[in-house]
Amino acid sequence: MIQKMKKFTFLVTNKEYDGFINEIRNIGVLHIEELQSGVSSQELRDGILLAERYKNVLKTLDFAEETYLSDTNYSMKPAVPELGMNILSEVERTIEEELKLNHELDAVEKEISLIEPWGEFDSSTLSKLSSEGYTVNFHICPDKMFKQEWIDKYFATSINEIKGKCYFVTFPNERPDITAENVQLPSEPLSFFLEQRKNIIKKLDDIHSKLYRIAKEEKDSVLAAQLDNENSISLSKVHLSTVSVADDSVKVVVGWTLKDKCEEILEYLDNNKIYYEMSDPEFEDDVPIHIKNDSYSSLFEPILKMYSLPNYHDLDPTPFFAPFFMLFFGLCMGDAGYGIIILLASILLKIKLKPEIKPYATLGVYLGIMSILVGSLTGSFFGIDLSKSD
Repeated sequence: MIQKMKKFTFLVTNKEYDGFINEIRNIGVLHIEELQSGVSSQELRDGILLAERYKNVLKTLDFAEETYLSDTNYSMKPAVPELGMNILSEVERTIEEELKLNHELDAVEKEISLIEPWGEFDSSTLSKLSSEGYTVNFHICPDKMFKQEWIDKYFATSINEIKGKCYFVTFPNERPDITAENVQLPSEPLSFFLEQRKNIIKKLDDIHSKLYRIAKEEKDSVLAAQLDNENSISLSKVHLSTVSVADDSVKVVVGWTLKDKCEEILEYLDNNKIYYEMSDPEFEDDVPIHIKNDSYSSLFEPILKMYSLPNYHDLDPTPFFAPFFMLFFGLCMGDAGYGIIILLASILLKIKLKPEIKPYATLGVYLGIMSILVGSLTGSFFGIDLSKSD
């Protein structure tokens, strides 16, 4: 059933405005008319940007918790919203450091792949050869293209052969006339880059351990701070959805509340001498929808919301939709054996799930029972036609 709503129009002074907004939210004004089209503020923009930052950081912490391992057992600390911003900044700095290290690791891996086929050598040895008048050139060519004459003319010496390629050096007195790729190697030896890679990987492991620890100990504080920010965004929208009158000294606010909560709101307004008007929704009003059904029909509300909620002035289809959806599901499944599996799985989940998710398991119980009933009537059990079986 669609719950009845009441429309309130409040007239408040600038002086009492901020306190008034907080009070009516706590009392039960469920909806304030949304932000006007094209209207924005720095406060709202900052809040939205901060919300995106929280979203990205929490995604990183979830990934760290699922992916990384640690020998230390951490326990979640009590949520402290005031610490959320500090943790947010710390995680962001850690992510930036991780990104920088990954770039460095990519560069080092590239150098290793370039120098590894040549093995370990000291660049000072090459300098000595150069001082004696011998230029050392590094070349790569396919094995089949390597020519014997290069050995005689340029003292070509094979260093390695990998995947059909020949890695060789020459010691010519002049520019060699050979059809092979000339390679410029780093001045540092292979061991230098291997040590660099080892150090970078160690730093990345430390970062992963840090992110894992924060995910296990501090994530609740980040979630609490995220919730506070979402509330402040809503409040910012409230500020922007008001209309100022009387030379900007008085503000008009429009809000919606459930009809059942009107008495408490009216008492607050009368005690605080706040001008208001209460009215029923007009047909053209965009009224927020709140549905309340019995314990059975309410199980099917999430399925209804997957499509669309009815208009405020329409009939709530949930009580009619519920039994027919059960029957439809049973006819589609049409098997008592699978119905038993759905029923048992739903009962097990109902025992283990959190209270706020248990209604979904209860819905599974009903659907399992209907599948068993239809399957029994049609004589189907795990795909076996019982009417044709001994």
